[in-house]
Amino acid sequence: MSKLIIIKILGYISTLALMSLTAKVLTISDFAYLNLFLQWLVPLTIIQTLGLPLVSNIYVGGGEMSVNQYLLISKKILQKILIISIPIFIVTAVNLFGISLDLIVPYLILLLANIVLYFQSQLLQARKLFFESFLVSNYGQRGVLLSTLSCLMIGIFYFLEIQFNISNILLIIFFSILITIFYAHNILQKSYSPSYENISITEKQLANEGLKISLNSIFHNLTFPLIFLIGISYLSENTVAKYQTNLKLIFLMLHFYQGILMNVLIPDIYRLFSENKKLLLSKIKKIMFSTFMLGSLIILLFYFYHKPFIVIMFSEKFLIENNELINLSLILLTGIIFDCGFSLLTYCKFNREALLIRLLGFILGALVASYTYFNLNFNFSINLLLVIFYVLPNTFAFLFWLKIVKKSFIPMAKIFR
Repeated sequence: MSKLIIIKILGYISTLALMSLTAKVLTISDFAYLNLFLQWLVPLTIIQTLGLPLVSNIYVGGGEMSVNQYLLISKKILQKILIISIPIFIVTAVNLFGISLDLIVPYLILLLANIVLYFQSQLLQARKLFFESFLVSNYGQRGVLLSTLSCLMIGIFYFLEIQFNISNILLIIFFSILITIFYAHNILQKSYSPSYENISITEKQLANEGLKISLNSIFHNLTFPLIFLIGISYLSENTVAKYQTNLKLIFLMLHFYQGILMNVLIPDIYRLFSENKKLLLSKIKKIMFSTFMLGSLIILLFYFYHKPFIVIMFSEKFLIENNELINLSLILLTGIIFDCGFSLLTYCKFNREALLIRLLGFILGALVASYTYFNLNFNFSINLLLVIFYVLPNTFAFLFWLKIVKKSFIPMAKIFR
């Protein structure tokens, strides 16, 4: 576990360093848009793959398929998806959002590379090679190698006095992903995975399972991009850039320990739910309590030392008021504590229920946010959007899962009384 904690911490540090460097070499306006593009990279990666990488945790992790058998079926499905989705992606970006081809081309190349790395990192996790999975994680999962290479390349560009813009930052991240892909490929080649005879899993079955999981994962990863997309539409770019920086920084610090424990637990969630719900609930309670205690300490320390830290890492332009910082920190901590709710519903195969909660949360959130903006303009903020779109759905999802688990503890005699 100590190795996993160290590699995860290094992943967060390297991600923070990448964010710091891009903030320093770009204007605050370009930095806001770069972050928006990169935040959308995660849900777009899941959409384009139909959630197939996540399915590896069930079929490869559960010993029902080998890595090669899984990849063979997945490649066939992925080819069909990309033939349809890439033209739609380009037409939508150009005609609906008015994005130039100069930006779309590097972004699309980056997206395709991120898809490959997403498959590789999830396969390593399914094989329970957690250290290697954390090391080569795709963009959005805070991989050490990817972020470190990107920082080194930005340093080289800066030394050569090459002008920075959004396009060449995207290309830098692409080349970092490409190097990581080759490294991950070598690890997977060395990972023994026996073949299973008489595999009855079809393309349709794998795609359906992927769709169920991916819909929830897509909505999960859409949360922050959606919040900032709404924010940049109604608030100033400077305000959004400040909150992007502080939110990402606080989230990285608060989420790292829970992220490690949940990633380790994911391959065993369904088995424990089926065989020993009390043990699963006990593990989840420990994770939530540890997140609360460690998170509270981090918030306290960050409150007293955030100003010099942000000024050194970014600049004084990214500072927010103390009361806003406290509100943001407490909102994120609450959301992160209950963040496990959707993962538990998904991997316990309550995908439909999780998706319904997500959809209701998005619809109600959009209605409340619109009403607040047009009727109580002075209260409209990123913090309000976080409560509506992040904290409330997470809390409800966990409570719903908890109700399912506790219901199974009731003796059968009581049920029929």
